[in-house]
Amino acid sequence: MKTDRVQISAKQVDACLEVLREEMYKRLQKHGYGSFASNHEIAGVVAEEYHEMMDALKSNDDAKYRSELLDVAVGAVFGVACMDAAEEKD
Repeated sequence: MKTDRVQISAKQVDACLEVLREEMYKRLQKHGYGSFASNHEIAGVVAEEYHEMMDALKSNDDAKYRSELLDVAVGAVFGVACMDAAEEKD
């Protein structure tokens, strides 16, 4: 079954980024502000989230898939922040 692409608005992008920001800070409050120790740790976390996302995709549960997709995004953005923090330290 073919799905037609729809256009997203700047408002939808901004709303999505706000959700990402909220999720990031929720996780920071829960787990603390300690950075990942290495690029390998970043890759491991993102890979784990990716696998969870793929499992959710197979389950055909849109809400779960969306949640896991957001987890991938949070992991990736946090990884970039960790790399930037390490670079500033040097």
